[in-house]
Amino acid sequence: MPLHLGAVYLWSFSLSAGFIAAAFLFYWPICRGWARPSELRAGLEVPLALFILFFALSAGQSLIPHRSAVEAFKLAGVLLIFVATRHACRSRSDVRNLATALAVLGAFLSLGGLLQFLDALPRHWWHKQNFLSSVYVNHNHFAGFLEIIFPLSLGLAFSERSAPKKALFMFMCALMGTAFFMTLSRGGIFSLAVGLTTLLVWLSRRGAVKASGLFFFGVGALVAVALAAFGLGPLVERLQPLKVFDEEMSRLVVWKGALSMIVARPWLGGGPGTFESIFLQVRPAGFLGRPQFAHNDYLELWADCGLAALLAVMIIFIAVVARAFRCAKDPESRTKLGLGSAIAAGFIALGAHSLVDFNFHIPANWALTAVAAGLVFSLEPTPKINGLWARMLSAIVWPLLAVCVLAGSIFFGVSDYWLWQAKGLEAKGDLALAETVLDKSLRLNSYNPAAWYEKGVLLQAQRPTEAAECLKRSIGLNPYEPYYRYHLVRATSREKAAKNLREVAAAYAGVLTLDAEDAKLNFLIARDLFLLNAPHDKRIETYAKLLLARVLRLKSDYAKLAYEILWQYEPSPEVMEAFQAESPQGPGDFLRFLEGHSLWKYHRVHLLKSLQIDPLASRKISAATRWAEPPGEVFRLEEFKPTTDKKISEGRLFHGYGELQKTLATKKQPLRLLLTAKGSKANEAYPYILIKIDGKVMDAVYIDNPLYAQFESVLDIPPGGHTIGLRFINDCAGGNPKRERNIWIDKIELESPS
Repeated sequence: MPLHLGAVYLWSFSLSAGFIAAAFLFYWPICRGWARPSELRAGLEVPLALFILFFALSAGQSLIPHRSAVEAFKLAGVLLIFVATRHACRSRSDVRNLATALAVLGAFLSLGGLLQFLDALPRHWWHKQNFLSSVYVNHNHFAGFLEIIFPLSLGLAFSERSAPKKALFMFMCALMGTAFFMTLSRGGIFSLAVGLTTLLVWLSRRGAVKASGLFFFGVGALVAVALAAFGLGPLVERLQPLKVFDEEMSRLVVWKGALSMIVARPWLGGGPGTFESIFLQVRPAGFLGRPQFAHNDYLELWADCGLAALLAVMIIFIAVVARAFRCAKDPESRTKLGLGSAIAAGFIALGAHSLVDFNFHIPANWALTAVAAGLVFSLEPTPKINGLWARMLSAIVWPLLAVCVLAGSIFFGVSDYWLWQAKGLEAKGDLALAETVLDKSLRLNSYNPAAWYEKGVLLQAQRPTEAAECLKRSIGLNPYEPYYRYHLVRATSREKAAKNLREVAAAYAGVLTLDAEDAKLNFLIARDLFLLNAPHDKRIETYAKLLLARVLRLKSDYAKLAYEILWQYEPSPEVMEAFQAESPQGPGDFLRFLEGHSLWKYHRVHLLKSLQIDPLASRKISAATRWAEPPGEVFRLEEFKPTTDKKISEGRLFHGYGELQKTLATKKQPLRLLLTAKGSKANEAYPYILIKIDGKVMDAVYIDNPLYAQFESVLDIPPGGHTIGLRFINDCAGGNPKRERNIWIDKIELESPS
């Protein structure tokens, strides 16, 4: 199951769950090697029944029924995995074999992750490229996987008496330990430290540490050597207290929102799987993120399913850990001591990690805990079910569970796979085939709002009426998603805009009531309003500009796109300058926009402002200063030398990107620099140069005359030796002299005050 991104896709989980359900139904009636389900207890019947009851009550009043149905299918799949583990492991040798298989899987994925880290295998799906994630997307979730497998492998090695096998386990544990630290998961490192401390303390009290001290020392030494080879710098930096504090602060804000959800619906919650959408209704002010999970499994379970469900899960958790420790008390069995204490340590580690993450919402890790729990309850005999009615009920329940999981894997899994496939086809531009695949998905599962939304988006350009109907279906199934409503308004906007554009603007404003702090949503609405506002309605224009200003306040990454939209709406530099002056962003993005559109004429003012230089300072100083006559010094362009080996000038011609410099001594302050120059126009723009003193930009000059003219720059610099630089930054060399942008500088005059 963890081999495909931790089974985060529903179809991936369904594939595994369906296979297990089919195998269970096939082997149960015919395989004599398995214990009869009608006679074998699962071991957690009462707390599981309580949790299922409260889960069902919460799902029955869910605000988004389809998501709760998906979570019910996942719960059934995980429960079946637990039951299948119980029925497959009816002896200690079965338990050891399955535990060994898990240890081999952990070592295999760790080795693969280390090879990926060394670029020997692809890792393009990693969320952070320098944080080892193996087959998972997120490094924290691979760390969660190892929090169960690593202690389990240590427990297996402890119970192994064969020296060669023990050595092999040592190597496997070293691989897993190294990979675990290379995940750089702070929550994982802290949690595993708690779990391993529990394991060592328990074994120490049983007098077992001394006998296996050499093994534990060997594993630690191998991990230390491997980490030293990879480099300890990233790990040390990752554990710095300031960095930990900064990241945890964002989690605290998410937890605050989760608590607001709990206060609103404390007993049954909003319904399983509804956290992401309902969180938007209570998101704390100033927090712009949209977390899919609460980064605290306990708070999220409470917010989704209510207090009673949380308490039932806590009872299950405590029961598993208590059973593990009870197994580990047996002085006659090293297997029970090793595996019992190891599984308890793994559960404690993952439970601690779940305080700051959502490993129980990663299907592969959730299923792995079910296997571990099944191993614990299989370590020692469990009383068989007594009574005819109870045995008959048990004989019906487990096969019925497998049938439900198998049916769910087809209903949810296949439909989700087709949805996933359609998204890929749409991204490739194959819209016709994408629509065909989406129709197949909706015929199988017409209750999925995401599928209706995807079809609505797909159709809105060519068939807006059909798109609107699909989007209405998606909103009916999930009324809390703002993008569903946005695309519905967009699908109907062109028809309505011709009649009443302000009505369309009001509909867009209604969309923002669902999430006014989403930068992308604000930008999309502003863009649509500008495109629809052909009559240039001033109210619509003002509202759209306000939305763009909000976008820049929320997320500066949209600055370039915002300026592009404004320029398409009204290609006026004055309008752009007015908007930039009122925007919360600095001029940096606006400068890049001006450069991209060859609007160099307007560049100087905003460049100097970005450097905290008054654009009018040169003119003010010049007007207030009496200059000596005749000029103090006159230079030719040939006297200025390039800063690189590249040839960028020839005689009076300055024809290439780059900088020309000359070092000289000035006697008085300020210094007046007069360029007698002309420029050739290309792409509607003249040449533009920066005036630099000692490597620092002091002024800029736009050579906007095809005939020789004087261009003034007053430099307020102290007397002494200085290096004057002339940097040409907007050369345009197209191969045709008539279309090239060049500068001819006849002379450079330097004047001092009289």
